[in-house]
Amino acid sequence: MRAIAETDVNLAPLDLTSPFCNAKSELKFFEAAAVGVPTIASAMEPFAAAIEHGVPGFLARDPGEWRDTLELLVASRARRRQVGRGGAGAERADTLQPQRAGAANSGGAAFTGPYSG
Repeated sequence: MRAIAETDVNLAPLDLTSPFCNAKSELKFFEAAAVGVPTIASAMEPFAAAIEHGVPGFLARDPGEWRDTLELLVASRARRRQVGRGGAGAERADTLQPQRAGAANSGGAAFTGPYSG
């Protein structure tokens, strides 16, 4: 976890068309969120269920979104900190379970689910 805490941005690029990648977990996001590091992830399940775009991280659907989001975070340490702090506590399973089960949000306001565009 210390190595993750020493990074500026956590990247989770996955092939959006791959069934294997669609079966991956959001663990990489949780690890970064636990130490306040913002994540940019491919806009696919399960990341879309865990990341509210712009709060604890960002979702990217194409190379342009990856570039724009990286430029935004690289240019501003304050923005990285703000976004990263939005993910603090995301590693708590009780915060995310209601969203994963499809239930209403129960206090995890920063983790309300899929990127809508």
